[in-house]
Amino acid sequence: MTGMGMALTVPSSASAASPGDYECQSNSNTGGLYLGASRSNSGAPNFVPDGCTSIWMKLTEVEYITYAKACLEYSSGRNYRCGPWVYLEDGGAWNRLLPHVSSGDQWQLYMKAEGREYVGFDFSG
Repeated sequence: MTGMGMALTVPSSASAASPGDYECQSNSNTGGLYLGASRSNSGAPNFVPDGCTSIWMKLTEVEYITYAKACLEYSSGRNYRCGPWVYLEDGGAWNRLLPHVSSGDQWQLYMKAEGREYVGFDFSG
């Protein structure tokens, strides 16, 4: 457990990406979230693009140690499968948030940090 009271996984960029994931990463979207007083935020709906088999994130702007997870959700916005909280590696690393997804899956991004910050990122979905 971390000081923020959450279990973490090993940095996910160490996980092997499939050839489709490399294409998915190269066609990523740009986004950002402000993590204010609660040091957390979420963003949705996002949709898995064609050819992607995992949801990936790469930090482009960050100040504090930051974690993220992705949850697949129904069109109502209710989550039905979430990945674990992932410590986000910086320095251009791609972090796998959720494997075994399909094109068109709707998902929500959750983020937490150890301080208030704006987090900029690229993501596959």
